[in-house]
Amino acid sequence: MKESSLSRLPWGYLWREEMHYIPTSRIGLDKAIDVIFMLSTDVISTTTILLNDLDMSFSCKICGLFILSSLITTVWTGGIGYFWHVSDLHLDVNFTIQDPNVLLNVPHSENNRDYYLGEYDYETCWEKGGSGKYGDYNCDSSLELVKSAMNFIKAHSDTLGNDVKFILWTGDDTSHAENEHFDEDLVVHVMGILTEQLKGTGIQVYPVLGNHDFHPKNQAPNNPAGLIYQESADLWKQWLVGEPIAEYKANGGFYQVGPDAQQHLPFKLIALNTNIYKLKNHFTEGIQDPLGQFEWLESLLKKAESDQTKVILFAHIPPGKFERFYQYMEEEDQYGFHWFTPTFNQKYLELLDKYSHVISAQFYGHHHTDALKMISANNGTPTSFGLLAPAVTPWISTLAPETGGNNPGLRLFKYDMDTGEILDYDQFWLNLAKANADNVPEWKMEYSFLEYYGLQGTIDLNLMLELTKKIRDDVQTFERYYSANSVQFDTDCDQTCRRYHLCAIFEQDYSQFEDCVSNSSRNLSSNTSTYIFLFFLYTLPNCRQWT
Repeated sequence: MKESSLSRLPWGYLWREEMHYIPTSRIGLDKAIDVIFMLSTDVISTTTILLNDLDMSFSCKICGLFILSSLITTVWTGGIGYFWHVSDLHLDVNFTIQDPNVLLNVPHSENNRDYYLGEYDYETCWEKGGSGKYGDYNCDSSLELVKSAMNFIKAHSDTLGNDVKFILWTGDDTSHAENEHFDEDLVVHVMGILTEQLKGTGIQVYPVLGNHDFHPKNQAPNNPAGLIYQESADLWKQWLVGEPIAEYKANGGFYQVGPDAQQHLPFKLIALNTNIYKLKNHFTEGIQDPLGQFEWLESLLKKAESDQTKVILFAHIPPGKFERFYQYMEEEDQYGFHWFTPTFNQKYLELLDKYSHVISAQFYGHHHTDALKMISANNGTPTSFGLLAPAVTPWISTLAPETGGNNPGLRLFKYDMDTGEILDYDQFWLNLAKANADNVPEWKMEYSFLEYYGLQGTIDLNLMLELTKKIRDDVQTFERYYSANSVQFDTDCDQTCRRYHLCAIFEQDYSQFEDCVSNSSRNLSSNTSTYIFLFFLYTLPNCRQWT
């Protein structure tokens, strides 16, 4: 009974799978005591006892029962927990609020910008002023937008009692303004502001750096002694206590934590610094294993394999291609846009495939979009998956005309604190134009994952196979996926758009992605029968064992 705890059943009832609810007065005090001792040795795997309605003649013994009950509650860490995924805050400390009576509700996405050549809209964001205090689609986050997000996280978490256990914070803290407007001290200053905002939620945070958390941006040093690594460690030592902070500082921005019952982590969390694999990072050009992270990661995955421990990876930049870039770049002779250098992308995918049986989930940011990625072995068989959380910043990217912007988003996962299974997630959003018009930041539920996609089960590989097949084969499911992709900012997707999105979901290998988008009519149809076969293969009982 996964949600069992001493506070979840009516007082005075004993619950057993074969007996349902039985008043304790019917079974007697001695039997109740036996059950309690059974619970203490069986980790409450099949039974939960709650006592309140016993005969008063047993009053002196009731006290003992409550003490035993408290001990059991202390020992057992099962039940349902929650954690947030927050990404890409991109605080613009120079954001200026214009006259509130003049609203710029029409974003600049209609402008014909050259792909990846645009600059940040300084005129709107810093001089004329944005649409309102909660931001502008042409700008990065105002401080008021960030505060509204943190206030919502705290308020919503409070409604869940003590069940929200941690926040994954996947980086990118500064705005998209050019390097000339920054130095390392300012980057650290912005990170400090956001750290204080997250600290105000009162929730444990596990952070990683983004590619905009360095100066110059995208230049993550291949040296743990780098200022950003050390300064961010000082900011986050309140959260990464003991070995995690020592590892973070010694490694250069990556660390591990768990499994740890006290921290409500039934899995091992591995925080990665994937910024070192970024294209045109001059610090890591020509280096086989920057910061030794590949070797370190494989050693942890091997140990998890040996210990039969589940692993969750989280990082800022994901592997594969960007789904909202439809250009063919002649100078580089490639379709689409990718973030990692090809050698790093390939090596990372190989590790994910090799240890897919211990990696239960991967969480990323960076794209600013609500997206998913299937990770496949060399034979095309999906072996794992990654979920990308949308950004808090609403900024319309200048990367390409079709990249667009998004409404701010926050994600709340639900998980089993005993088994480590990811059960579901709720996606929340802020309608930015409405928030500015009403002068009220009303964060709302955008969708609940299982309900939204008509699924049942836990969020694992089997479920992702089912979902991605629906996205590929059912137009309505794809339209739902696409609407969520930009957090309801963009709902118009033509055939080119659909082709790039599907290829980005299924093909993380660069060459396979390029084959997919250049021959999509053939590839998407010819793969359908194979995909159906894989779906049934993975969902047949006992076909795949998970450790």
